[in-house]
Amino acid sequence: MKRMILLLLMLISFNNFFSQISIEYEDWNSAAFLGRIHNGYTTTPLGEQISVNIGTASDAPQVWDFSNYTYEHMTIDEIVDPSTTPFFSQVPTSNYCSQGYYLDSPNDFFYEYYESTPDNVFLLAMTGIMGPESITFYTPPVPQMMFPVTYGTSWDYTSDETPNPIMPTITTVTKYIYTVDAFGTLKLPEGEFAALRLKVDVISETHTPFGNQVGGSIMYNFITEDGTVGAAISIDSSQAGLETVMCYGIGYSVTEGATAVEQNKELPNTFSLLQNYPNPFNPTTTIRFSIKEATHTSLKVFDILGNEVQMLVNEIKAPGIYEVEFDAANLNSGTYFYRLETENYSSIKKFLLLK
Repeated sequence: MKRMILLLLMLISFNNFFSQISIEYEDWNSAAFLGRIHNGYTTTPLGEQISVNIGTASDAPQVWDFSNYTYEHMTIDEIVDPSTTPFFSQVPTSNYCSQGYYLDSPNDFFYEYYESTPDNVFLLAMTGIMGPESITFYTPPVPQMMFPVTYGTSWDYTSDETPNPIMPTITTVTKYIYTVDAFGTLKLPEGEFAALRLKVDVISETHTPFGNQVGGSIMYNFITEDGTVGAAISIDSSQAGLETVMCYGIGYSVTEGATAVEQNKELPNTFSLLQNYPNPFNPTTTIRFSIKEATHTSLKVFDILGNEVQMLVNEIKAPGIYEVEFDAANLNSGTYFYRLETENYSSIKKFLLLK
């Protein structure tokens, strides 16, 4: 759940919803540029089951609202030149690589190696699964995208028989069945985005000296706007076909600079304070909040000791959605907090300055 599948789409609007998206190789390739940063978030607390409405397979637009859950910033990924990475000699055909790290282990990088062609994008290998110095190869490579991708697109993949690294007499064959079965609007804390729902049925057959075992799960990937945003949910196959499911969290990623598409100009009906973006940051970041009624509003930044370091807002605000840029050029690296206060609302969040 901590890493998102990278999928890139073209946006087409449909009234207050979005119609289905179609993506060609040219769309994917134009967005997969060196230096692009992805920030990954997961619901908290980690490992706690939550109820999520994932919609249904349908040829009519629908809405997936994941905006009201509590998330924690977990990972940062950057697209890099594969030839500059430490494992390139083992995957010399890779022409696309994602280098990332978890915020609690910033010195332990993981890498995902891909090979893209005008017809598809294959996952070749991934590091970090068995430790930061390990690499896992996928044989044959996993087709992450088969162009063009739109509602109704499907493809499948079956792995080679793979021995267990600890008990080689136990082997596993895994089959993935990909189906784009719905389209609509994905709502996240950053805004609303056009999306496709990619259902991935995962069927694993384990062979042991004592017999075979078959298990399964389903992953739903909500893929959006040229790959700048993506969300993923994994459930047990026993919940197949359900509209509301129980899962161990939602993961999503947002590319720095991703912009939600405005669908209406309605005023907010709640007070809210969103996570700053980007986070970590250096030296500027944007804080977004909403005000549902005219009220005196303050937005302050504090250091880890509780000392106020800057007042960003201190005035009466009309109902609306606001963005404030915070410049920390004169501050030292470290953890800081920002607090929004009105007459009837208060919320505080933390962010990280890395210089």
